[in-house]
Amino acid sequence: SYYWMGKSYVGMENYDDAIKTFSIVTTRYKDNELAPTSLMEMGLVKKKQGLISQADSILYSVYLNYPKTTLAPQSLFERAILQ
Repeated sequence: SYYWMGKSYVGMENYDDAIKTFSIVTTRYKDNELAPTSLMEMGLVKKKQGLISQADSILYSVYLNYPKTTLAPQSLFERAILQ
């Protein structure tokens, strides 16, 4: 699956390809159970890249788009510790 490919890219520190791959999950498969996880991963990758503003926006979108998931409160926590 695209999610696992994205995780592999993160493991190899190939962050640009990880973002592209997670983005496929979040756009083509919005209702898939891995869509919120992929969005969260995108936010965390942006954080690793030092792109704090983008990370913040993506993490907040996890909360907005998937409020009933267990990742919603976690995304708010990750936003709080971005600095």
